[in-house]
Parts: sequence; structure tokens; C-alpha cells
Amino acid sequence: MNKIWFTSDLHLDHKNILKLQTNRDFVFIEENNEHIRNIWKSMVAEEDTVFVLGDVCFSKKDHISDLPGNKVLIKGNHDYNVQGFASVHDYLEIKHNGIFIVLFHYPITYWNKSHYGSWHLHGHTHGAFMGNGRIMDVGLDNHPCFRMFSFDEVQDHIGDAYIVGAHV
Repeated sequence: MNKIWFTSDLHLDHKNILKLQTNRDFVFIEENNEHIRNIWKSMVAEEDTVFVLGDVCFSKKDHISDLPGNKVLIKGNHDYNVQGFASVHDYLEIKHNGIFIVLFHYPITYWNKSHYGSWHLHGHTHGAFMGNGRIMDVGLDNHPCFRMFSFDEVQDHIGDAYIVGAHV
């Protein structure tokens, strides 16, 4: 069965990410890179789809092409190299299992159909932003196990979030 995964803020080859307050307990950026690639390979099957919501890589090295899955990038502010993705977007709206989902690197206060139960998944904040409604930072640093989120995990987390004035 095809799975859908969401992630953001891999920051491959970005040495300064190790100095920030994140869940990354690595001394060298190469350890960060290897750990993320190993997580990806252990979780994602070739028939799965992975939505990466920005900040993939801080260099021109291609870290993505040989990883499994159909890879879709929603560009972030550190995406200088977009090799290895089936498609690349600045912003994307999808529908999965009857749920309308807005994908963008940055958090949005009011997103399309937010008052009708849609979700907004983003990255960029490394878990530091908690919005109102069905919004979630799907970055690696926001997952308790420092890995990507499955669709089911996202649904469990925000599926019943309270929305003022929602028509769900």
C-alpha cells in the first residue's frame, strides 16, 4: 500500500544547523546527513510519496535522487539545489483521503479552506510555532523521534484540532 510522508528542514550540508537548538545531536554535518538518509531509506518504499516542505540542502550536492519514493519539493528559503524531485513547487494544495491539505514552507495564519476543515502543513520554524486550527510543523526537528511524519501521524495530531467558526 502506498504511503504518504511529510517532512521539512532536512538542512543537509548546513553546518550551522548543528549550532541551533534542535533535536540534532551530531558533532559533524556528515553525521546529520547520513542519519537523515538512513531514516528515509528505512521508512520510505519506492511506491510511497514524500512531500518535502523546504530547506533540503545547503549545497549543490544531490542527496535526494537515490532515495526511494516519489519525491515532491515545496521550496524553502535554503533550497539552492532541487535535483532528484519528481516536481518542485513554491506552494501546493493536495487532497488525500478526502482531506484538503495546503503545503507551504512557511506557516500561514489563514490558509485556503481553513474554516472548512482543511489542513496546513509547513516547516521553517523547527517546532517553535504553534498556530490555531489544523496546522502543523512537519519538520524533522518537530518529530519526537527526529524523522518524517506519516499521513496517519499527522491525522492523529491535528485531525480533531479546534477551529473557531469551522464548518466541518
